[in-house]
Amino acid sequence: MLHDVTPRQHDLLEFVKRFALENGKNPSQNEIARGIKTTQNSVYKMMQLLQDRGVIFRDQLWARQYEVVSEYKLRDKY
Repeated sequence: MLHDVTPRQHDLLEFVKRFALENGKNPSQNEIARGIKTTQNSVYKMMQLLQDRGVIFRDQLWARQYEVVSEYKLRDKY
């Protein structure tokens, strides 16, 4: 299923992909926040929303244990 995401959610997902390719592991929420220039709280909220919508899956008990499990595209209109 293809999910529409906001520009900030798209930035987060693209950062996660890039970071994982370059470093061999997922970024922490703090690394994501620094990478997309936002707060750690905003990252937490975005990841929770993306998880609720089925774009990512994450294990609540382990840091960095999440993966993008669905295709996504930037929403057309804002």
